[in-house]
Amino acid sequence: MEKEDDSEDSSSTKTTAKTVVDGGWGWMVVFGAFMINVITDGCSYSFGVLFTHLVDYFQANRSSTAWVGSVFNAAPLLFGPFASIIAKRFGFRIATIAGGLIAAIGIFASVFANSLGLLSFTYGFIAGFGISLPYLASSVVVMMYFEKRRSLATGLAECGAGIGTLIFAPLLQYFITEYGWRGSLLVLSAIVSNIVLCGALFRPQPILKNSRIEISIQQDLEAVSLPTCEERTEECGNVEDGIQTIQNQCVEKELFLNPESRSLLGGSLISLSDKAKIKEQNRGACEEENDLEETEMDRALEIGESKSEGALVVSSIGIVHTIGNVVFGFLGDCKRVNRSILYSVSMWLTGLGLALVPLSRNSVSFAIFDAIYGFFVAASEALSCVIVADILGMSKLTDGYGILMFLQGIANLVGPPFAGWLYDVSGSYNNTFFAAGGSIVFLGIFYAVIPIHSRFTNRKIVE
Repeated sequence: MEKEDDSEDSSSTKTTAKTVVDGGWGWMVVFGAFMINVITDGCSYSFGVLFTHLVDYFQANRSSTAWVGSVFNAAPLLFGPFASIIAKRFGFRIATIAGGLIAAIGIFASVFANSLGLLSFTYGFIAGFGISLPYLASSVVVMMYFEKRRSLATGLAECGAGIGTLIFAPLLQYFITEYGWRGSLLVLSAIVSNIVLCGALFRPQPILKNSRIEISIQQDLEAVSLPTCEERTEECGNVEDGIQTIQNQCVEKELFLNPESRSLLGGSLISLSDKAKIKEQNRGACEEENDLEETEMDRALEIGESKSEGALVVSSIGIVHTIGNVVFGFLGDCKRVNRSILYSVSMWLTGLGLALVPLSRNSVSFAIFDAIYGFFVAASEALSCVIVADILGMSKLTDGYGILMFLQGIANLVGPPFAGWLYDVSGSYNNTFFAAGGSIVFLGIFYAVIPIHSRFTNRKIVE
């Protein structure tokens, strides 16, 4: 067997490690991420069922009780940057397994909580921190295994959120009815411990060593290389002309629009505008999504439904949410579809669905408006990680998604208590849904401007 010629021109070929994408074990990774989303998002979305029982048990106002769910929903996101460091240092598998154990211990400790403050620490802070690790890992690891079908794979994994919502709301209501809220948390801790098994599926990607991958980077390398002083002295008659000539030679306009070339510059092209995109992406949707989780159960009770019927209404979002993840995942991979525009339109319709909720007068109309919200908000889950990769590139996805999680966490920390405060002031959740819908519509308008801003910025770079 002949040895490969190691003297081969490095500008045309490069020895590298190529990971297998778009199939194979990647589908098992999608399944593991799917099950993690079933558990984590199921716990998150069903907190509205637990919320009403905590209000009755501790005889506290809704604003104070909402802090338990607020911390639980915010902590996984606020710890996003830290989770990204852990995942990069120890790998997605170890991070997920450790996070599942910590989350299960935190929920188990909540069984013995005798105050809302302690419950916020055990159920909110400890369990929330544990969930941050598999939450980030399950989102990013799927992206690593897929390229052409990246949006679809992400959407399928995120379907777990809809299934979790469909299952956990009535299931938690049943556990509370049978065993009380403390007993239900004990069962919940056992369920969360299954994240450990899901994390075991995130095995390190198979590597094809010593493979020769053709890479056409000769022009880019020439574009960023400066001529020597001797060469330049011979070409120009004076210093001023030489400087001008160097500028024209070393800056290829196409270089700054080439994603592969950007990596040669070490991330210097991650501008403030890119960071602003990450900051705004999903912020309003994430904040008001968790407002709805804790208010829709009370809204169902307001229109005369029982707690069991309210739990079924809450879970109805899961069906359409699952469908939405698949639909938006498929559309996100279509070449003719602009992901930013798709995301923007989805946010407009999400906000509209929330704003219409106060018009509901029975469980049927409430379920319909809830379904509108559940379908279109799925775009934020199916497309968010993909859009971050579009903005920053795959090499910076883990860090970028961790930052996005942190910014979402700030919104989640403030949103639910604010919704509870609006109810305490007005005596109705109508204003809460109006505020939630309006803020998401504003988010959609903001995000529609991003493609225009990107074209303008790229044009300025070229010029």
